[in-house]
Amino acid sequence: MKRSLCLVLCLLLVCGCNKKEKLQYAAPLLIPDTQRQMKSPGFWISRQANPDKLILDAQEISELNFRIQHKLKLTRDLNKLGAGFSGKELKALLESDFQNLAKEKLYFAGGNRAGKDFYRTARERMRISAIPAQVIVRYGFTLAYADQRLLPAAEVLSAEPGDLEFDELQNSSLDIATPLAVLQESKDGSWVYALAPSSSGWVRKDKVAFCSFAEFESAFNQDKAAVVISAKTDIFWDVAMTRYYDYVRMGSVFRYIAPVDYKTAMVMIPFQDAAGKFYFCPAYINKQDLSIGYLPYTPRMIIIQAFKLLNAPYGWGGVNGEQDCSSFLQEIFSTVGINLPRNSADQGKVGELIGDFHSKPGNQKKAQILVKQGLGGITILQLKGHILLYLGKSGRRFYAIHETHGYGQKEWHGTVARILNRVAVTDLLLGKGSKKGSLIERIVAIRIIK
Repeated sequence: MKRSLCLVLCLLLVCGCNKKEKLQYAAPLLIPDTQRQMKSPGFWISRQANPDKLILDAQEISELNFRIQHKLKLTRDLNKLGAGFSGKELKALLESDFQNLAKEKLYFAGGNRAGKDFYRTARERMRISAIPAQVIVRYGFTLAYADQRLLPAAEVLSAEPGDLEFDELQNSSLDIATPLAVLQESKDGSWVYALAPSSSGWVRKDKVAFCSFAEFESAFNQDKAAVVISAKTDIFWDVAMTRYYDYVRMGSVFRYIAPVDYKTAMVMIPFQDAAGKFYFCPAYINKQDLSIGYLPYTPRMIIIQAFKLLNAPYGWGGVNGEQDCSSFLQEIFSTVGINLPRNSADQGKVGELIGDFHSKPGNQKKAQILVKQGLGGITILQLKGHILLYLGKSGRRFYAIHETHGYGQKEWHGTVARILNRVAVTDLLLGKGSKKGSLIERIVAIRIIK
């Protein structure tokens, strides 16, 4: 009996220490050290000293966007590109994406490793050697939701066999009417490499409506903009809203035409007919999903918008029309007119720095800064590879809302992964004792977006 018991214990220890076995468990519905009321925006709004204080007005937001674009060079004004683009710069962009992927061990959905044949074919499709010294820029808009890829390929490549939720080729995703500057076409003509305002990559050509620069520029010179303020907003072709077209995510902007009735608004979306002719055509959206003009930038407004995405599924690179941690922040701040860059590392460079911990970690100092200077709803917390929106303090704990895959939990046999895969409110001590450490331990910078 004793011999059998020892054998069982040995097997348990071996299994617990096997690094190849990645144990994952669902996170509880109520995350540790949170309360039911914390899942409501009002709980956090009530903890702000002045939730309706205007942080930046329209002119100040314009100046912030200018700094992000021209001084930090983290976003682009596609209207300023002109007719030509440096071939040398385009080659560098394509080479960088290709080389970064080619040096990694990546796996197809079936578990086989992506080899030389895959990368040779992908490189041929990219036509890097055919890029001239000066590239003629073509302009256009996305006709529908479109994945933006690092290579002109639809295959899913993951860093670990079977880990299909993290497609390393997925760079971002674009909603209807995203402006594009197209610089290159794939060898088979089915993909185009395009610059978007905050990202770049390969997009299926059939998702793009091409237009003249004059048509492109005119889309930005409209007095009234309809800003999507719901998590997902349906677009219809008819006034009765029965002929469904697609949905768009929070922060999408359209040219506003007029209210149709008490529940419907008319907007204009890009379209290309069978003959290739480009024009904007009317479409219809529920009025309650829109703001005519941007929302005021206040802590209350940002918190309300963030909680509209509570429990929204996680989507690496925006796959399947969802969002990851950085696009979660992008969508929220877009509703007030702030154009954040696409990835978390770049977002961590925006705004007023109130704490830098890249070389000086220390939980006590971070807590002191959050108490004295952290403002719920307008403060972002940058971690390596992740980013959160700070909400405030409750009791002796600090909280944030973020789109997250999961967290580590310390157990007797080591760290186990608790999978959330959604937008959630969490305590900053979440993950304490795990291999990665708690959220607050991992903070490298604290910034106020202003």
